Amino acid sequence: MHELDGLFEGPVVVRTSPIDFTASASLHPNEALLVARAVDKRRHEFATGRKLARAALAQLGVNDVAILQDEMRAPIWPEGFTGSISHCTKKAFAAVGRLDETGTFGIDVEDRLRLSEDLWPRILVDEERAFVEAAPFDQRQQLAMIVFSAKESLYKAQYPRTNEFMDFADARIEITKLERSPSLRGAFRGVFLRDVGGFLAGTVVSGKFSELSAEQILVTSVQIPPVAER
Repeated sequence: MHELDGLFEGPVVVRTSPIDFTASASLHPNEALLVARAVDKRRHEFATGRKLARAALAQLGVNDVAILQDEMRAPIWPEGFTGSISHCTKKAFAAVGRLDETGTFGIDVEDRLRLSEDLWPRILVDEERAFVEAAPFDQRQQLAMIVFSAKESLYKAQYPRTNEFMDFADARIEITKLERSPSLRGAFRGVFLRDVGGFLAGTVVSGKFSELSAEQILVTSVQIPPVAER
């Protein structure tokens, strides 16, 4: 079973690998320009993500394409395709699909499984903070990290449709399912708190999360079908 099985609906192709310290050699020239001044760590992470995304596109019949980025550093996918790339210090992930089959989606991976309380005011809206603070003390930072990562995935999922920036205060995450055995996993709703492009305030989208317990990595995903639920 693939590590991201169940996090997406439909024919989404997923690739993941440890950070590849040789992947820079596989960058297209225009991709290499994007990280020409980056430190080695950033260049390795970027190159691994691009290598995985190209492998996913190849499975869908698109070969040897450069994946550049826009002014917000979001990947630019071939026409008719969509995807998401994320990495932490340990691994990179890429997911790609045909836009008309999968809708848009976002993934986020974190190898910090807890979010320090001093960051909560910047990230959590009032309802999220109340939810986190109502949990047992030893679970609060973990729940706050799930909310943070879920918002990152939501931003990535909506951006290809709106080309608009979203702040942490622009959405509310509601955890609707939480399992801790055999490993942490669950589901959430993302609620838009302001109009963002065609997504009106109150629009609801769905997401999932899972911990890769052997590697201590949290993965969240949001997938938005062609018509989002209201």
